[in-house]
Amino acid sequence: MIPGLYAARDVDVVQRIIETEPHEARFVAGMVSWREGELRAQIDAGAWYALKPDAALVMSPHEGMWEELVRRAQRPRSRI
Repeated sequence: MIPGLYAARDVDVVQRIIETEPHEARFVAGMVSWREGELRAQIDAGAWYALKPDAALVMSPHEGMWEELVRRAQRPRSRI
């Protein structure tokens, strides 16, 4: 995805990660998709924040992560 952050969707790969290094991974379930232009319109309306990717933040302890993301989003020039 970005340097230091990888995605695995193959069931066997995910199972191997769960069995061998579960504390070195984040597990996410779900998917969102948009029609052409729909996400941009929602971002422009303030429904979503779009930030520069940060692998270190993604892998940091989750306590306070939401607050940190909102803080970053509210800084000038922090959005992509």
